Amino acid sequence: MAQQLPVSLAFVRRHRAAYVGVAILLSIATVVATAEMVLFTGLASGQAVRIDSMSEFDARVVRAAVSASQGILQVMCFTTVVIALVLVYLGFRNMLALRRRELGQLRLAGASVLRVRVLVTGEAFVFATLVVIPSVLIGGLLAHPFYLLLQAVGVFGKTLRVDFGFPVLTLGLVAGGMILCSMVAAWLSLRSKQTNDVLAALEASATGTQGKKMSAIRIVIAAASVVGLAAFLIFMPDTGSENPVASIIVPLLIIFPLGALAPVLVPVVARALGWLLRPLIGGSGVLVAQRASRDSQRFASNVLPLLILMGVMGGFAIGAGPDQATMQDDYHSKLDADLIVEPSSVKDADTVTGDIGNMQGVNAVVRSAATTRLIEQGRADGTFLTVFNFVDLDAYQDVFETDVTTGDFDSAGGAAVVSTRESDTVGDTVTVEAPSGTTATLTVAAVITSRIYTGLLVDWEMLQTLDPEVWDIRVFVSADSAAVSDITARVDDLAPTMTKDEFIQTRVELRQSNAATGNIALFGTIYGLAIVAMIQGLTASVMNRRGEFRLLSLLGISRARTIGTLFSEALVLIVSSGVLLAGAFAFIAWRYLAQDPTKMATAVGAIPWGDIALTFVGMGLLFTATVFIAAVVATRNTQR
Repeated sequence: MAQQLPVSLAFVRRHRAAYVGVAILLSIATVVATAEMVLFTGLASGQAVRIDSMSEFDARVVRAAVSASQGILQVMCFTTVVIALVLVYLGFRNMLALRRRELGQLRLAGASVLRVRVLVTGEAFVFATLVVIPSVLIGGLLAHPFYLLLQAVGVFGKTLRVDFGFPVLTLGLVAGGMILCSMVAAWLSLRSKQTNDVLAALEASATGTQGKKMSAIRIVIAAASVVGLAAFLIFMPDTGSENPVASIIVPLLIIFPLGALAPVLVPVVARALGWLLRPLIGGSGVLVAQRASRDSQRFASNVLPLLILMGVMGGFAIGAGPDQATMQDDYHSKLDADLIVEPSSVKDADTVTGDIGNMQGVNAVVRSAATTRLIEQGRADGTFLTVFNFVDLDAYQDVFETDVTTGDFDSAGGAAVVSTRESDTVGDTVTVEAPSGTTATLTVAAVITSRIYTGLLVDWEMLQTLDPEVWDIRVFVSADSAAVSDITARVDDLAPTMTKDEFIQTRVELRQSNAATGNIALFGTIYGLAIVAMIQGLTASVMNRRGEFRLLSLLGISRARTIGTLFSEALVLIVSSGVLLAGAFAFIAWRYLAQDPTKMATAVGAIPWGDIALTFVGMGLLFTATVFIAAVVATRNTQR
C-alpha cells in the first residue's frame, strides 16, 4: 500500500478538478443524509422529543403525534439515504472513468487486475474517509437548524421542542455507509472489459462498446421495474388524505423504472431524434445517435439525476391533484351553505348563532370546531390522532349532504356521535379524556362517508363538558339572499364572513399550500442532491472525453463544431428524459384519475402541469449550461 501511495497521489493531482467535484458531491450528500438521519430517527424513536416541561396530558398527545408520523419519517429517511448513496456511486464511477488510460498503463506495466482494483479501492477509502468524517460531524450539527427550517414552513408544530444530542451510532452508520459505497463504486467501476482488455482501456474514446448490445440482465431489470410499478399502482388503495404514505411512496417508486429504462430507451430516442433533427444540426445528429447506441450506459447515467428530480417532483404533484379535485367537488356538491362566518372563539360562535338563528329567511345554522387535543382511551398511543369535530348534529344534515353507511344519524346527539372511520361500527364506545382530566364515554350512533370531515362528529354541547382547545371555528348558514345580506351586516363587527365559493377557494388554496410545503419538506433535500449530482456527473462525463476532443482537433474538426455536437447530445438527452417522464406521468395520472372518472376533468385541471413543465425547462437549461461550460473547459487546450 505504501508503494502505491505515490502513484495514487500523482493520479489525484492530475485529475484534481474531478476529485474536487466528487468531494463536493460526497460532502453535500453526507451532510444531508446525516442531518435527515439524525432528525428523522430522533423523532421517530421519540428520544429527541423534550417532554420534561409538559404536563402528562400534553406529553401523551405529543408522543401520539410523533408515533403516528413514524411511517412517513422512516420512509423519507430511508429514501434520502438510498438516493444519496446512488448519486455518490454514480459520482465516483464518473470520476474514475477519467483514469481509464492511466489504469491501462498500469496493466501494461505488469500490474494484475486485482492489484489495480485494490489500488483504486484503497484510494476511495482514504479519500472518502477524509471527506466523510468532517461532513458527518457538520451534518449532525445541522440537524437542529434543519428541524427549525421544517418547523418554520409548518411541517412541525411551533411548540414542539427537541434535542438531538450527539447520536454516535447514527453518525457512524452514515459515515460507514458513505465510505463503503465509495469503495464499492471504485471496485465495480472497473469492468472486466476495462481491466482485461488493456488496449481498450488505453483508448480514450472507448467508453463502453458493450453499449451496442443490451445485456439480458439489464432488460430483465427494466422489465421487472416497470411491471413492479404498474402492479403497485393498479392494486394500491385510494391515495391522498386517506392514504398519505402511498402518495409519498409512488413518486419514489418512479425512479426505479425510469433509471432502468434509460439505457434502453435513450439510444432509441437518440436515433430517432438524430435523423429528425438532421436538417437543423447536420451530421451531429447522426454522430449523437451512433454515440448514444454505443455508450448507452454513460448517457443514462447523465440523465439519471434529472429523472430522479423530475420523477419525484412530478409524481408527487400529479398525486396531489386528484385529491384536491375530489375535495373541491365534495365541497361544491355536499355543502349547502350560503354564508360562512369565522368567529375567533367558541363564545363568539355561540353569540353569532344566537343572533341569527331566528332571523327570517334562515334555514339552518351549524357551528363547527375541531381539535386533536383529546385522548381516546383504550387505543394505543400513536395509532393515530383522532380528530374530534364539534358540530350541531341536529342541524348538520340541513347544511351538509350526508352519506350514511350504517346506523341512524337522527339518533345522534349528546354523547351519541357520528363516525367517519371505516373501522367503527354502530354501538362502539369511545372513552375520551380531556386536558382537565374529565372523561366522557361516547357511543357511535352512525357511520358516514365524508371527505369534508374526518374522525368523529361530536355534538356541540359536549364542548362544555370536555372544554378542549379547538380551532377552525366556523358557523355555516343556509339562508336566502336577503337574509345573507342582513346577517353579513349584523355580524360584520364580530367576525369575518365569506360566501360558499370564497370559502371553497380558501380550502383549495390551503390544500395547494400544504401540498407545496409538503413537497419541499419531504423531497427538498433529494432535489438539491440531484442538482449537485447532475452538475458533477455531466462535468466528469465531458472532461472524460478530452482525448477524443484532441483527436477531433487533429482531424481538422473545429472547436465550435465539437461544442455544437455536445450541445446536440445535451438536446437528445433532455428530449429523451422528457419522453421517459411523459410516459411515466401519463400512466400515473391515468391511475389517479381512474379512481373517480366522474371527476376526471376537475382532477386534470388540478394537476400543476405548468409548474411541472417550467421545472423541466429550468432543469434543461441548467443541464445545457453545465455541458457548455464543461465543453469550453475540456476543449480549451485541444486547438494548440
